[in-house]
Amino acid sequence: MAFTVFPKKGLEPFAIKIERFEVSGNDFILFDSGNSPSKEAFLSFDDVAAILPKGKQPATEGLMPFDV
Repeated sequence: MAFTVFPKKGLEPFAIKIERFEVSGNDFILFDSGNSPSKEAFLSFDDVAAILPKGKQPATEGLMPFDV
């Protein structure tokens, strides 16, 4: 799945392709296509303002797509 990462300052938004991510304390855990924590990619929690899925998000009963 593709996500757009919005840095807090200094850089333009950029795209990453990962299976999913989780927040654990002050860390992002990025998961690869095998649904295992990635050993090759990381994001600095202190430098990221937002991570949003790219493309249209389907609405689910009781939930609305996230939009900025």
